[in-house]
Amino acid sequence: MSELVERQSQSRTAVFRSEPSDQVRARRAGAMLLVLTRKALNALDVATGVLLRTRIAAAFVHEARKTLNRLRALDINHDPGFGFISTRVRERLAQIRARIPVMDDALADLHLIDAELLVLSGNFAAAYAGLQALMLSIRAIQGRDLRDEIATRYLDLCISCTKSEVGFPVFLEYLARRLPHGRISARFGREMRAMATRADILRDNGLRRSALVIRAWSRLSRAAPRRFTAPVADVALQRAGLVVVRRELRISAQLAGSPRVVRAMGGIGDLLMMTPGLRALAKRIGRPVEIAVPRRYLALFESNTFVTALGIEDLPAAWYRRGPVIDLTDCPASVAESRSAPKVTVNRIEIFARALGVKMQELRQHGLQPVFEPSPAGRQGAETWLGSRRLQKGTFIAMQASAAEGYRTWNGMSEAARSLAGTMPVVVFDDKPLRQDDPATLPENIERAIGLDLSTGLALACEARLIVAPDSALLHLAGARRIPCVGIFGPTDGAVRMSAYPRTIGVSRMAELPCMPCWRNQATPCMLSGGTSSQCLESLPPDAVIDAVMRLLSSVEPGATH
Repeated sequence: MSELVERQSQSRTAVFRSEPSDQVRARRAGAMLLVLTRKALNALDVATGVLLRTRIAAAFVHEARKTLNRLRALDINHDPGFGFISTRVRERLAQIRARIPVMDDALADLHLIDAELLVLSGNFAAAYAGLQALMLSIRAIQGRDLRDEIATRYLDLCISCTKSEVGFPVFLEYLARRLPHGRISARFGREMRAMATRADILRDNGLRRSALVIRAWSRLSRAAPRRFTAPVADVALQRAGLVVVRRELRISAQLAGSPRVVRAMGGIGDLLMMTPGLRALAKRIGRPVEIAVPRRYLALFESNTFVTALGIEDLPAAWYRRGPVIDLTDCPASVAESRSAPKVTVNRIEIFARALGVKMQELRQHGLQPVFEPSPAGRQGAETWLGSRRLQKGTFIAMQASAAEGYRTWNGMSEAARSLAGTMPVVVFDDKPLRQDDPATLPENIERAIGLDLSTGLALACEARLIVAPDSALLHLAGARRIPCVGIFGPTDGAVRMSAYPRTIGVSRMAELPCMPCWRNQATPCMLSGGTSSQCLESLPPDAVIDAVMRLLSSVEPGATH
């Protein structure tokens, strides 16, 4: 009996003295990151001046990287405890980034830390999208070493995400942009040869074509240094296999028996512009196309007979292994526009269709207009909302207060709404409270559609006689439902955006400002204002929009159906 008690005591002692598991170590490291973020936020709250805040962020990045280096060596295995801590750390990282308004090395490092936390938590799609957005703004980042580090992290993410073959050519485009600007240095050659050692990892994860391409780049980097001109750079791209990659992706999408689509991020407008290509693809395969999107966007596809929409948060891992997956999270439209800006001539509808493997002839055969049909529940909600405000269908103007991204938002929408309210009732749509006006001072003919669920809000906008919107969701909803629309454009080109919407007219200052359209994004400052707001929109007078609305109203018969 005494021997048994002694053995049990020894076993308990061994348990208590045993090394902690990787999951426990990961949670401890995550807790350390939480402490670091709290200290950084406390220091930033009392710091004055951009330089001091940048130094505080740089010190935080230095300490955070030490912790991340320890985390990489652990087998976290998507531990939910670490995932919870990682979410809190990322929330505080966003607060730290908000206190550093300049795109400098420290801010880019914070974005890299955010993406790495997502990878460690197993959220590859969100990490891939965030790092892709950083790649698109890479020219704004100072320091070649940091740009190279971002490119390397991007490649690491391609290796980690087995469904990232679609996004791999973007990384090669980044490398290609460096060729015409000088010689291939010895350092650049070393980088490429080091990356070539990962080709086996790419191949083992199913990225056979990407493995071949990166090996081709490595062979190219060993060539004698010489200066590349633009035509030679194009030849180099072809030698590296980039054109072949794109061709194979299109062919594989066309030959797939039951392709499925993933879009883990993006807005309502982009999802609507994908529907023409999805319709053409569904017609070809003879069945609805499965598309995985964030759960909050499922209402867009409730009544779409060409699509079976699934919440990406609810999908099991087996869904991705059932067959070919077309990953549109790495937005092909953003990539194409950033590459050809400011001379963008192709509509996003065509770019998305091309990424789905749909040819232009096939797309035109089935129609370029987006597909949207309000659900019965949405229609009922819209009727209830209108009835409670004594409004009737087709007797009001719908106005979208702002775009999802500030650089495409027009600040004259409030003044235009007040003026148009004297003609007919106005319903202002927004997903957040309007800051400009107090409800008590609004004219009686202006109503706010705020806080509605997506299904009801879209159905309500479909009942408008006319829509006024920036380059955002309601503009594309009007195109889908063939509702007369006045589009307000700044950095983007209205002629390109509206090419598939015959009942939409655009208003802009393109005739007065030669820099329009610049096709910049949120991370690129306006060349006129130097900030995030667009001068072409800030200076657009409300009278220009009001006149366009009155002209369009006079040509629309009252009570006309869409």
